[in-house]
Amino acid sequence: DMEHLRFPLSAGQPKTDMDKKGERCVTVDCILNTDVLTQAKAFRPLKAFLVELCINWVAQKTKMQLDEKFKLPKMRYKGDVIERQNIRVDRKPLVSEVRDVPDEPAFPLIISKLDKEKAAERA
Repeated sequence: DMEHLRFPLSAGQPKTDMDKKGERCVTVDCILNTDVLTQAKAFRPLKAFLVELCINWVAQKTKMQLDEKFKLPKMRYKGDVIERQNIRVDRKPLVSEVRDVPDEPAFPLIISKLDKEKAAERA
């Protein structure tokens, strides 16, 4: 069995800005579900994984070649205006109860004459 993890993620449009040296740079807002961010603060490998996930998503979305080396700034946000983004949150349970299934179907099954003969032989 393979487990699947889902990280709700949204990447905004590229915007030009200035870095701390005063040189032009491109910024892209990436947002994640707050529950995921809380877990990432407590577990550094998850945080590193999420940063790489965002870098790869932005590269794929913008078709830009991004440097895999990163440094997280101490600032909470880079830029003047925060672009509004939404992440859909599925509140569906991961496990759902399966009700009892009757032994006999509630609808007639169409079987061939050969299948009937095989069934009669087994009985």
